[in-house]
Amino acid sequence: MDKDWWHKAAAKLVRIQWMITAAAAVGSVGVVGGWWKEIPPEVPLWYSRPWGEEQLTSPKFLVWPIIMVVVVGLAAQMAAAKLKREPTLTTMVLFGAAIAEIILSLGIIRIVLLVT
Repeated sequence: MDKDWWHKAAAKLVRIQWMITAAAAVGSVGVVGGWWKEIPPEVPLWYSRPWGEEQLTSPKFLVWPIIMVVVVGLAAQMAAAKLKREPTLTTMVLFGAAIAEIILSLGIIRIVLLVT
């Protein structure tokens, strides 16, 4: 396959990934901020723990997934810096980062809608 094609495809994916990062961060902050006053004092966030009180935490911890969206976005941009040397690897990292950001954002939205 033409190497120039990979560069163009990966460059387009970088732009798409930036849009996903921005939309995920803004959407997550908007949902949490919009319903902040309605969120109860404890929210279920730690789903890997046994069912019950061990899953509950302060709503302040809803900020962590939002921070992770930004961190994943920054990591993807660091990978995009290697675009010219490793276009295939960059494409895979950017695609994986975009999926992770979408999953994190949907998780935040689901938790907020569940408790409000």
